[in-house]
Amino acid sequence: MSAHTPGPWSVELARGKDGEPCYYAVVAPPTAEHSWNPVASTWGAANGANARLIAAAPDLLAALEEILRLTATRHDDASYKANAVAIAALAKAKGQS
Repeated sequence: MSAHTPGPWSVELARGKDGEPCYYAVVAPPTAEHSWNPVASTWGAANGANARLIAAAPDLLAALEEILRLTATRHDDASYKANAVAIAALAKAKGQS
């Protein structure tokens, strides 16, 4: 899998002509090619929570990798179980599962 678009990502809300929320765009920092750099969108007023979760993905990925690095040498049952879940989540995020 190729590397994901670097963060930080943020959420922008687009409104329709009636002023109601239309869709949420998750955007990455501008690049040399694009001043507006969307990475995902969710449609409908109820999808703000999904957009915020998507926008947090780069930070969550970095946090999970750091937690795994710090707990790699722990040898208790709770650490093994937590690390197994974390490793599976990382594999899914990286397209390795």
